[in-house]
Amino acid sequence: MDVNAVLFDILVVLVAAKLAAEVASRIGIPAVVGEIVAGALIGPSLLDIVEPNDVLATLAELGVILLLLDVGMELDVGDLRSVGRAALGVAVVGVVVPFAAGFGVGSALGLGGSEAVFVGAALTATSVGITARVFGDLRALGTVEARTVLGAAVADDVLGLIVLTVVVRVVTEGSVSAGSIAGLALLAIGFLAVAIAGGLRVAPPLFRAVGRRSRSHGTLIAIALAFTLAIAELAHAVQLAPIVGAFVAGLALARTHQADRIRRELAPIGHLFIPVFFLHIGIDADLAQFTKPSALGLAAALLGVAVVGKLVAAAGMWGAPGDRLLVGIGMIPRGEVGLIFATLGLREGIFGADVYAALVMVVLVTSLGTPPLLRWRLRRIDQRSAGVAGTDVVRAVAAAGRIATGAGSSDDLDTLRAPEPGVRALTDEERAALVEVVQHGSAAWWRALWAHGVLHRVLPELAEAIDVIPIDDVVDPDARFSWSRSARLRESGRDGEVLCVAAIALDVARAADAALALASAMATRLGLDDAGVAAATAAVRDADLLPATARRTDGLDEGPVVALAAHFGSFDHVARAAALGDNPDLEPWVAHRVGQLVGMLAEVFDGSGAATDLAPSIDERRDAVRDLLGTELDAETEHVVAGLPRAYLAHTAVDDVARQVRRGLAFRGRDIEVHIDSVDDVDAPFRVEFVANDRVGLLAREARLLAEFGADIRAADVVTWASGRALASFSVDCPVPLDVAQLRRRLRELLVLPLLAPPCDHLRLEWDDFGSPWHTRCAVVGEDRPGALAAVTAAFAAARVSVHRAVIASSDDQIDDVFELSDRRGSKLDARAKFAVERALAAGSVRAARGSRVGVR
Repeated sequence: MDVNAVLFDILVVLVAAKLAAEVASRIGIPAVVGEIVAGALIGPSLLDIVEPNDVLATLAELGVILLLLDVGMELDVGDLRSVGRAALGVAVVGVVVPFAAGFGVGSALGLGGSEAVFVGAALTATSVGITARVFGDLRALGTVEARTVLGAAVADDVLGLIVLTVVVRVVTEGSVSAGSIAGLALLAIGFLAVAIAGGLRVAPPLFRAVGRRSRSHGTLIAIALAFTLAIAELAHAVQLAPIVGAFVAGLALARTHQADRIRRELAPIGHLFIPVFFLHIGIDADLAQFTKPSALGLAAALLGVAVVGKLVAAAGMWGAPGDRLLVGIGMIPRGEVGLIFATLGLREGIFGADVYAALVMVVLVTSLGTPPLLRWRLRRIDQRSAGVAGTDVVRAVAAAGRIATGAGSSDDLDTLRAPEPGVRALTDEERAALVEVVQHGSAAWWRALWAHGVLHRVLPELAEAIDVIPIDDVVDPDARFSWSRSARLRESGRDGEVLCVAAIALDVARAADAALALASAMATRLGLDDAGVAAATAAVRDADLLPATARRTDGLDEGPVVALAAHFGSFDHVARAAALGDNPDLEPWVAHRVGQLVGMLAEVFDGSGAATDLAPSIDERRDAVRDLLGTELDAETEHVVAGLPRAYLAHTAVDDVARQVRRGLAFRGRDIEVHIDSVDDVDAPFRVEFVANDRVGLLAREARLLAEFGADIRAADVVTWASGRALASFSVDCPVPLDVAQLRRRLRELLVLPLLAPPCDHLRLEWDDFGSPWHTRCAVVGEDRPGALAAVTAAFAAARVSVHRAVIASSDDQIDDVFELSDRRGSKLDARAKFAVERALAAGSVRAARGSRVGVR
């Protein structure tokens, strides 16, 4: 086979799949339908761009395995056990009736025994994805009917897999005796039972060990795929369909601690290969068969069986609450599983292209026709309930809770379907009811409140954030509400209001600013006072601060610990951040260092241990500076001390702050002051401090000046007062004495010359937005060459980035410098600013003496 031809086919298939999905989403039809149509368009029936071949067939097989793996991971064995009597009854009737009716109609229309059996089997399974999507779009996932339909569809899938396995074996062996069917059904059920039990026992410890010991980023996902293929091969070894094994593997992987990570990393692979399966269906389809009277007649008869069989399935509710017609309509779409049946039947040679075309038409019509029918029925039900009087929030919350546990009644459904219009203020009793949900609410409880519009009235900001969560690939109706941080808090018993509000905001919001706004709005509506609102937003802001600090090489040093303590202000805040940052996906060494960091912060706040002489509070450090200034503390000095940046106070010793304040206040002119402070130890670094009016590139020119005089910079602190005075303090080693007059004269010359930054493409920048509460940390790594620091600081100046602190280190001719940076507004750097720094460092830049940008090379 020509490799170039295969690569071209893959190119066409991938592009067609994505274009089809985009078009389908824009015109409101399921993506699977668009992908099948695209396959038919590029296949031999129409444009003949792509011919069926073994490579595409293999990729399609991998796609269907990934599809069933994803379905299995979206389910939970507990969910399979907990589907109620009504859902199980609907599932059983919804499998038996279409199977029997399909077999009967097929036989009556002249199909052979094997063909009729397979046609009946193809009509059994309901599409979970299509039904869940429609109910979700209509905010009806919390209704009794939706729970019944989706629970039945879950059981339906399991029964459908068993039917598929049995039918494939029966028709390939040429026997349809009752004994064969019973034996194969027992074999399928036995394999499912043994494989699920074994998988649930093996998978969690296996993947815990892989997650703990692996170092390569792709190891976990590779082992997950290998595990899936191994179970699929076991299914094949006992002569069952490999997709049964993939489904079982998904159920097992869903119970591992790494399930979210596996699902997240599998998603891009699924986006590539799953559409290939559906396109391959279209490529294989012979569209000429769709116009044959025999195929059209069979399709019409089977469509009648498909619709009536699922409408009749609602009889399985046996007196349970809910609208039977809505349940029946919800069971109609066949979707992916029906296509799998049809494709297997064609591939195994069980039936011809005309029967295959009829089954594909049934799948397409039921998939496209169900959404408008569901919308119509839900609208009729809502109109019927419109006359019911409004209900209070307390009753609505209680009704949603009962529905979430499966104990709901038709009265509870009426309670939730009697919405009060608009958003209003809550009573204390209503706030207490909502706080109970915030602290202890399950995914199903939240879903019921959201689906019936209660959440939109009482916590509108949260409801709107949930509304925009994409559900393109949702199989599990609780997927919008699978909040990992909140679930971990519930399991650990840490259920304070502030902590739970922060966890929900982090789970739901997609961006940091949105999470802060959501936490503030929720805390306010729930009646928290100003301190509570501030605590909730602070917890959101600092949720990832402890792990990020733990990853720093100096994260457990005294300076960063005290700076963190100054930022947190209380150990309650530390405890909240630790609870929110607790994540099973953290590397073990990071989790261990987080524990150490929390312990050190506890010592600081308890006034014991290594940090007893260091004040944990920014205000206390500011007061200590005032005490050292003493009689010098006039109105101007107090204004300067009150405005000192928090990060500067946290990182700089109080004695140094007081000295630098004195020097800054003493600076009155437009000239430059240079101070050289010696130390008692002649071998230790000494201090060089510059005081000047702040300007763009000042720090870069100061670093270049010291490099010219042969000084080796060990550390640097920078502070700028509101008056515009800037002080830079360098700790340096220098083989020759430095002269204040020479330094001042040369710095004057540099300030009137353009700032030149030579290209430094040998240096690498590593960005960290979480390792500091206030600034973006930038680590500079690479070969230590003369002028490297001057080039880096010039790049910062070229990008208009402010440097607040620098730690300079080198060993074995390699530098490892860390800078704490902000933009000109004092905020952390955004992606554009980081790119500007990287570009200026790699390409070199020139900036005029007064700070105007001349150009970038």
